[in-house]
Amino acid sequence: MNNRYEQLDSLRGLAALFVVFHHLFLSFSSNHFLVTFLKLSPARLLVQGHAAVIIFFLLSGFVLALPILRGNPINYMHYIIKRFCRIYIPYAVAISATILISIYISDGQLQQYTDFINQSWQEPFSFSLMWEHLVLIGNPHTVVYNPVIWTLIHELRISILFPFIVLLVKKLNTIYVLILCAALSLIAGLAGILSTITVNGYHTSLFDSLHYISIFMIGALVAKNKTVLSTLYQRFTKMQKISFLIMAVLLYSYSDVLSKDFFHIIPFRFYVSEYGLALGSVLLIIMALASRKISGLLNLPLLKFLGKISYSLYLTHMLVILSLLHLLHDRISMPLLLTLSGLVSILTAIICWYFVELPSMKLGKYLTKSRKNSVPSLEVRQEA
Repeated sequence: MNNRYEQLDSLRGLAALFVVFHHLFLSFSSNHFLVTFLKLSPARLLVQGHAAVIIFFLLSGFVLALPILRGNPINYMHYIIKRFCRIYIPYAVAISATILISIYISDGQLQQYTDFINQSWQEPFSFSLMWEHLVLIGNPHTVVYNPVIWTLIHELRISILFPFIVLLVKKLNTIYVLILCAALSLIAGLAGILSTITVNGYHTSLFDSLHYISIFMIGALVAKNKTVLSTLYQRFTKMQKISFLIMAVLLYSYSDVLSKDFFHIIPFRFYVSEYGLALGSVLLIIMALASRKISGLLNLPLLKFLGKISYSLYLTHMLVILSLLHLLHDRISMPLLLTLSGLVSILTAIICWYFVELPSMKLGKYLTKSRKNSVPSLEVRQEA
């Protein structure tokens, strides 16, 4: 029996593609006509990179929670080995390639490009920088080589605890889980105000991980209540479903804009905006699960393949963009160069999927299979 929700893989793939669009978008000057168009038009959906990250976290919570919610015992040691192979090994290959390539082809400041592009590949190589990037869950300077890696820090940190967190989600009433989520974000917000600890990366403190645990937990809640939520959606009238879609798109596209540009008096408005993004993303996930039309669209072979390569695309696209910009910035026009960067990013992701990511997952399965009788196990079980 195939218990995999392939339409959610496709949704993850689209989110990864939107992150690529977002970073290409950030390469343009703020007064460029394309930037203005994407900021003000419904096409804003396509360049909402941070909202796409929230989808990643929600889907990770959803997928990791399913086996435990179904009552399957989880061998904790096997779980950790598989997560390490799934996340860290492709990351280690990608960041090593990034460091090596940046040493040889960095062309200093690229005057025609934005601060977003010029924040990376400017620092001279040092073993301390390399080491902090290899020890990922510490306090690395995440923008020095590849600014996307801040999310992987949270993925790894939270993955270590998540089987036990799912048991809590399983046991508690939904309203208590949501209260706990709000409390974790409140602690993170207060700590951000009161803490004097230097954070080298973008939202990579341990307190930030507390907040993002709440997003993972919401993903687990969706998994726990997926049947009820799907049934509720399917009972909607056509007009209600259209309203549901409009609300999902508006929350996903504009929650951060409202908190940043309009609602300055709201305390902890960054976290409020992230919950707005999370709510919009949850609505999209519900539609992916419950709507035959949307599910059918997401199950198209091209989108399913995009879902397969989504992690490789996320990992390597900034390597491609920065490499091409540093090599060709004075040779071809910016629009053509950024278009080429997007296409080469997809090709690179396909190569990385086949030769790095897929073998890493197979290694995780092999290690957990071959060590079954020799590795001490800590089983994470549900109460009967």
